[in-house]
Amino acid sequence: MGPPVIGSNVGGLAELIEDGVTGVLFTAESRGSFVEAADALGRDPAARTQMGARAREAMLRQRTWDQIVRHYLPVYQSVA
Repeated sequence: MGPPVIGSNVGGLAELIEDGVTGVLFTAESRGSFVEAADALGRDPAARTQMGARAREAMLRQRTWDQIVRHYLPVYQSVA
């Protein structure tokens, strides 16, 4: 919860990532678009920092730590 997210624009990721604000969405059908997104963020530390901070703020507004733990705890327990 700090670095920006680079995710494909499929499923629920497009609902979680605000493209260019909290991370970068790439076209799932194109591997090149992922490389372009990663390269662009790699060359722009200020954008990475800003997007990461916005992503963290957005996540904390949407979820509390208690909600996150309640959601993931059963997953971890099923694996353990």
